[in-house]
Amino acid sequence: MNHNRLLNTYLAVSVIYLIGLLIFSENFNFFAKPLLLPWLFMAVMIFPTKHNKFWLYLALMFSWIGDVVLLFANFNPLYFILGLISFLLAHIIYIIAFKKITNGYHPQKKMPIVIFLLLLAYLIFMWIILMPTLGALKIPVIIYSIVITCMLATAIYVDTIINSVASKWLIIGAISFVISDSLLAFNKFHTPFAFASIAIMSTYLFAQYALVRGFLKFWS
Repeated sequence: MNHNRLLNTYLAVSVIYLIGLLIFSENFNFFAKPLLLPWLFMAVMIFPTKHNKFWLYLALMFSWIGDVVLLFANFNPLYFILGLISFLLAHIIYIIAFKKITNGYHPQKKMPIVIFLLLLAYLIFMWIILMPTLGALKIPVIIYSIVITCMLATAIYVDTIINSVASKWLIIGAISFVISDSLLAFNKFHTPFAFASIAIMSTYLFAQYALVRGFLKFWS
């Protein structure tokens, strides 16, 4: 099985997972959720390249750990903190991985100041909405939101340097990750909404796919 088949299998398994989540509710998570990201890991593993895969492996590993740990967040709030830390590390590692692929390139254009303003506006907007209900989680959530926003900013920066199909996939993946985590935060800390798990997981799963697709296209 080549990497493209593994990526397609990941998408197919993700669709099956989302359907199962819709039919069988949250209990389906315990069986199926840990089985998703390994498909991406295997796709990266068999992809032929001379580039260093270490940082992408690490980002996927901490994401997978976060997936598993968060399964137990409803039983003990500590697991939510541990899951938050796992994904925080994943985002930091993605930032490092993004920077690594720009080595040897020179910017083709400057990042527009409007991008910084939009990202800052997103942060302020989320803080205004969530702060009243975060309680003791204010500082961890603020730190996490800053890091994931920096991850998106770094993906956009990569595009200013490389400006390729690969960099566009990275941006799409980073945006999807931010959307997923924003939906999760809004549902958990502000107002629960219908089909939240489907919305959160569909954007999250696509985010990981797009990020991996971006790296593999860059390495092609």
